[in-house]
Amino acid sequence: MVVSSMMMVASPAITESSFGMTIVRPGMMRGVATIGTSVRWPNGIVPYIFATGYTTDQQAAIVSRMRKLESLVAINNVQCILFRPKVSSDVYYITIRNGAGCSSYIGQNTGITMERTVSLNYPGCFDDGRMMHEFIHTLGFYHEQSRPDRDSYVKVNWQNIQTNMQSNFQKYDNTVVNTLNTPYDYASVMHYGKTEFSNNTLPTIEPLQANIKIGQRYKLSPTDIQEIRQFYSCPATGALLTTTVPTKTIAPSLNPSYYSSQFTTSHPLFARSGGSGANYYYENLQLTIPAGGLYTFQCNSYIDSFASLYYSFNPSSPATNFFMSFDDASSDNWEFRFTINFPSAYTMNFVVTTYSPRVTGPFQIVVTGPTKATFVRNG
Repeated sequence: MVVSSMMMVASPAITESSFGMTIVRPGMMRGVATIGTSVRWPNGIVPYIFATGYTTDQQAAIVSRMRKLESLVAINNVQCILFRPKVSSDVYYITIRNGAGCSSYIGQNTGITMERTVSLNYPGCFDDGRMMHEFIHTLGFYHEQSRPDRDSYVKVNWQNIQTNMQSNFQKYDNTVVNTLNTPYDYASVMHYGKTEFSNNTLPTIEPLQANIKIGQRYKLSPTDIQEIRQFYSCPATGALLTTTVPTKTIAPSLNPSYYSSQFTTSHPLFARSGGSGANYYYENLQLTIPAGGLYTFQCNSYIDSFASLYYSFNPSSPATNFFMSFDDASSDNWEFRFTINFPSAYTMNFVVTTYSPRVTGPFQIVVTGPTKATFVRNG
């Protein structure tokens, strides 16, 4: 995603989609303001009101996503951004409406008299990814594919885009947006999917790198979090967030363990279970489970991941001592996720690879359970 670096003027032209994501912005003047002027909400505080049209439970669901976004961005749980109800002294605030789709203005827009609408249709926009996508627009960010360097990473098929939605695929130069010196992020929650606003079901935007998934609406990527922290100068010390956020991913009683790496063309190749020949880059990890219990294994990546478990692993004979393998968590999510109930402490070979042959890219393994697991890379 990229930060707007422009002052905006009135006369907005609002466009909305059914349940996709569409940004809404007033007419623009390039280069009027320096980076952050008119865009950033002072002290990261975003006042809000609810328009009529939501039940109490629906309002609570929206506020819960606000709290989750605040918590994800916070360093050491120190407040950085804060969505709070409008008070009488607030000149600028957002109005959240049960509109026809999912949309938001970008940034605060100081000095402009207008309704700063965030449209969150119920039920179409009521999931973590879509809500936080719109709130990140509110914080001042464009879509990832709006970056000046996007043509080095994706191809836009203009002929497949609905005529009234082509503006959502506009690329901006450095006088309009700031990439904050971050790399292009296929995994960003702010990236469009391949068929967003298609007029014929064919791809409107395609990654130039093979076997890459775009358009996930599950969670913020590490780069999403980094950019918000950088743009709002998130502190590591200071006032703590006062509202806790329930999480579906890791229960308080569980202990997460992490392993991060990246497949490159220097990695060894092997013939994975169900694959086509010795064409799959892999890493062989010795995984130790210190105590019995229920453990969940999850991969975070924008590449299509694949995992295999072995009692012992010989890459020259991958069918020997094979235990089991795991592919996608769902048809929409290319990242494997599975749970095993270990009766006692256990050590095994955990082989991480990809679904398609010769795919490179970063990945992270997260194991959660009653005790911390340990990883040792073999070879």
